[in-house]
Amino acid sequence: MNAPTFMQQEIAGIPDAVATFLDRSAAAIERAGRRLRDKDPALIATVARGSSDHAANYLKYAAELSAGIPVASLGPSIASIFGARLKLDRAACVAISQSGKSPDIVKMAETAREGGAFTVALTNTAGSPLAETCDEVIDILAGAEHSVAATKTFVNSVVAGLALLAESTRDDRLRHALAALPDQLETARNCDWSMLCEATDDHESLFILGRGPSLAPSTPRTGASGRSSRRPPAALPTERRRGEPARGSRRQLREGIAKVRPTVSTTASWRTRASASGIATVSPLARVTEAGSPTGDCL
Repeated sequence: MNAPTFMQQEIAGIPDAVATFLDRSAAAIERAGRRLRDKDPALIATVARGSSDHAANYLKYAAELSAGIPVASLGPSIASIFGARLKLDRAACVAISQSGKSPDIVKMAETAREGGAFTVALTNTAGSPLAETCDEVIDILAGAEHSVAATKTFVNSVVAGLALLAESTRDDRLRHALAALPDQLETARNCDWSMLCEATDDHESLFILGRGPSLAPSTPRTGASGRSSRRPPAALPTERRRGEPARGSRRQLREGIAKVRPTVSTTASWRTRASASGIATVSPLARVTEAGSPTGDCL
């Protein structure tokens, strides 16, 4: 048996990383959440790049769906290149960066704070320039990552955003869900996912469909797949394609495989079209049996 790759090792460490974060960052989460609640922002602005921006996109849906607070992503170059000043006195700003050292992220967070926003840094480096720039810092405590694709840092950034939201809104249901998350992640890790490997073999392309909160985690997975395999991936937001047939991409899709979430009606419609085009479909979010194996209408 081959030795596990860095990515496999780091994925295996996600449940412990989440548990460590929830335990050791509780005080920082409580403090930042209280100050965010006191601010009572009319808007939450996010500042991030790459996989961190996808984590911010998840926070966007969570905040809008559960707290009714609109969330907008700020382009870092607005401050670092163009030198613009934004009026953010009624806003909060969440800046997400694994290293906390990206100059444009730091500059945008600094500009947001100068514009009146309450700023929070979610970073894997507590003593970073970003942490020093923001009003509050939450260390995501994901530990070192050696694989090319973000694994623990992405998941912990998402969890940190949810924990901040739960504390600021005093959402006990979300708090309890987060407390149960490490065990659920461990259960998922121990599932037999071999059917996914078999389903994706011998296909030239990988298309991942998502909508709402499920779109955010599907997007960085396309990047991870592209960097760690020969299969060119693409994330397709189903809400933008409701009612559209897969015309232009049908030839590309024919030899590909689409990963779908069958509980979403529009995605189910895509799955029907995919099957009609000869595309294999598989759901990574299928039900988990008592034996610990994923089940569902997977091919």
